[in-house]
Amino acid sequence: MSENGGDGAGSDSLRSNEVRDGSHSSKRSVPFRSWFYFRTGYSQYFVFIFGAANTLTLTYYLAVDNYPALQSVFSSFTLYVALVTLAGFPIMILAGYLHMRRTSAFRSEVEINVESNPYMYKLPPGVHREVLAPLLYEVLGALKKADAGEKLTPDEVKAMRNLDEKLEFLTGGGILKRPENFGGL
Repeated sequence: MSENGGDGAGSDSLRSNEVRDGSHSSKRSVPFRSWFYFRTGYSQYFVFIFGAANTLTLTYYLAVDNYPALQSVFSSFTLYVALVTLAGFPIMILAGYLHMRRTSAFRSEVEINVESNPYMYKLPPGVHREVLAPLLYEVLGALKKADAGEKLTPDEVKAMRNLDEKLEFLTGGGILKRPENFGGL
């Protein structure tokens, strides 16, 4: 059960910062991680900015510019951009709110992400692997010993205290140190 030995089968591997299956630091994941970062940057920043600029330009020069009634309201492209932006922000915030809170759209997205997320089916790195799983092993081992009428060894008590300190630290808003071999680009 303790880090220095004991009977906690597998608990040492859970305490290490190493990702055992290599999925985070594997060389083969670099192209996929790069592709994910590219899609994120492209869709959330590049396309958003250029899509907004394109929509504003097209609607002004194809619609407003060709109708005198609209030209009297929007006398210049700058005024059009300012007014559409002022009106558009609250409308888009409302649309985002409705998407997240009042429709089933976001709920369905989360359900799909949960179903396809491999970390829903294995122990994720971070708090789960560094604190919660080792704590469960220690508690299970202590319960087994208590059931057998045995006492905890000093190493097991020390391991429990260490986990208790980590939980207190996290409960107080602390952040665990991110393992260096966690992966990434």
